[in-house]
Amino acid sequence: METAKVTLAALILLSIFGMMLYYSQMKPTVSQPNRLVIVVPSQLSKDQVASLKIQAVNNNGEVMKTRQDLIEFTILSLENSSIGLKGESGVVWSQRLSIRLERGVAEILIKGTGVETVTLTAKQLEGETPLAQGISLVNIE
Repeated sequence: METAKVTLAALILLSIFGMMLYYSQMKPTVSQPNRLVIVVPSQLSKDQVASLKIQAVNNNGEVMKTRQDLIEFTILSLENSSIGLKGESGVVWSQRLSIRLERGVAEILIKGTGVETVTLTAKQLEGETPLAQGISLVNIE
């Protein structure tokens, strides 16, 4: 009688674990939402100016060429590093810029003024459908 109870308990536990494993495998894979991606230079030296790209990508990682969203781009820096846009009268440097995507991509400049790691963020201000915020770190050496 005792052996039958132990066997029954073991079968119940195995059934529960089997169902948990089955349902964990049956869940659909979670894809990433449409989002902003910041493409940064692999290296940035102090007092060097480099180019950054902001891209609107779909859940497959492909650039969405129809996007023309307005994006706010910010840099968090302890050493006064800044981001800039080329204009008719030269480059405008700032800690926060707004730029419009063209064919899903925008380009800005970054200038490092000291050795540090800066945080870059890109967030959508307006657009046809939501885009998840982009965040990236850049080491300035």
